[in-house]
Formats: sequence, structure tokens, C-alpha cells
Amino acid sequence: MTRSRRTLPALLCAALGLAALPAAARATAPHADPKIKAIKLWSTGHGDPGPDYFVRVHLRLRVCAVRGHTTVRIHETLRIGGNAFGDHRRALAYQQTVRCRRRTFKWRLREEFLGVGTYRVAARVRDRDGQVSKTRSRTLVTTD
Repeated sequence: MTRSRRTLPALLCAALGLAALPAAARATAPHADPKIKAIKLWSTGHGDPGPDYFVRVHLRLRVCAVRGHTTVRIHETLRIGGNAFGDHRRALAYQQTVRCRRRTFKWRLREEFLGVGTYRVAARVRDRDGQVSKTRSRTLVTTD
């Protein structure tokens, strides 16, 4: 007896007298929601104090998701006491080339976030299938 190398769906189609399923109609394994496994936030100042001084924010994420087009949605806030003084959202796209990947994003800190207070960055990941991770966040406290 010779063992067939055909897959179960192909064998079922052959047994029922149907043509093979097109590639788009074949069932794929369900993927888990993307996860942010690790998150690190830090900032660096550039230049001498004065009008040319700026701060660069670095956000390192370790993301586990399906391979393909992935978007990180970032929400920045600045609070002093209980009052919000800055609020900004941004979306950064990249290619997830392996299942789990570490990636660093950096951007120039906007003017409304300069000064004392608690600067918070929250991140969520959306994968190519439209699934979204839980939100993870980190804070930097400036007391000057």
C-alpha cells in the first residue's frame, strides 16, 4: 500500500469529485493576537540650552505578531498634578519580518511636552490581520 502525500482537504475534494480549492479559499491556521512582550522608554537631550535645544524620545518594543505590515499606535500625554497639558497620537508602520522582533522607534519631542511633569507613552500594535494588542505604557518624570 502506497501512502498518499496529499493533504486532508485535497483528499476530501478528490473523494467528493470536486476540483481542488483555490489558494484564497484554503483555511489557514488562526493567529494569536499580537503581544508587546517588552517595552522601554528613554529620552536624550541634544544641543546646548537655548532655542536650538531639543529632546529625542526612544521607544523600544519587543513585539510578537504575524509577519507582514504592522502598525504601532502611540499616545503621548503630559500631566502635571492631575491636569493634562499635552496630548498627541501618532502611528508608525513597519514590517514584522519574524514572529518576535525587537524594534526601536524614535521621534523629536513636541514643544508642548517640554518642561516639568509626567510624560507618558502608551503603545498598541495592530498586525496585518487587524488584530490589536493590549496597551502597554511607560512614564518619564521630569522635576527640574
